[in-house]
Amino acid sequence: MGFGLSIYQEAWQHFAQVNLNQLIAEWVPPVPFLWWLILLSGLVLFLILLFTAEFSNLILAFLPLLFGFLALKARRHLPFYFLVWFYLFFYLPNLKKILNSWLKNESFRNDLALLTIVFLLVFGFFRLSKTLATNLSWQNYCQNSRLSYPCGAIQFLRRQPPANIFNRYEWGGFLIWQLPEYKVFVDGRMPAWNHPSGRSPYTIYLETLQTQPGWQETLKEYKIDWILISPGTFMDLLLKPNPEKFDWQEVYRDKAAVIFKKFY
Repeated sequence: MGFGLSIYQEAWQHFAQVNLNQLIAEWVPPVPFLWWLILLSGLVLFLILLFTAEFSNLILAFLPLLFGFLALKARRHLPFYFLVWFYLFFYLPNLKKILNSWLKNESFRNDLALLTIVFLLVFGFFRLSKTLATNLSWQNYCQNSRLSYPCGAIQFLRRQPPANIFNRYEWGGFLIWQLPEYKVFVDGRMPAWNHPSGRSPYTIYLETLQTQPGWQETLKEYKIDWILISPGTFMDLLLKPNPEKFDWQEVYRDKAAVIFKKFY
């Protein structure tokens, strides 16, 4: 069953209604050097495309501005901007003529093919070997992925009665996959969702994890029975010495995760 018009509402919330650039790292604007590089390169390419007599499709001329605007708003859009920019750059008529003349040269084509094959083989050897080592072993996947996953903690929770769980934001989707019977506190979809308080759910999550005033009330409001977080976080440092003081009990700890259980 589709989401209908709601999918566009979700996109609009991400784009305009929530200041994700103040919450999520990938939504932060690029550093000043890149910011100016995008602005100037986009404007220059736009003007070149716009006033090139041989350039017939004017719609494409506005693409550097569109993708440049997105890239200036969030660094997650940088790859799309540069892909579009280089595509349109090589689309310029004069440059196309130069490239075509080079490609007509058999020696150049052979050298280019050889370099491409060597690059793919070298890149594939180092990258593919690491990917296979990570994906063919569940232990390696948990320990060697870019984000260390709480696989040991998940094995522990599978032996416990399911309940509501306060979790690390980055683990939300992984927990939904591995522990579908548990209800997670936050995951990657939620920063742009509406909340009765007018704040982002991600802000509420951060305030709770950092044990800011009202954090215990938040856990009570959402009937949290389990806490699954990384060691060394503000919440862990507060609870670890004497969790019973806050009506919690530490039941699991390893290098990747720590679990606290609510007791009544």
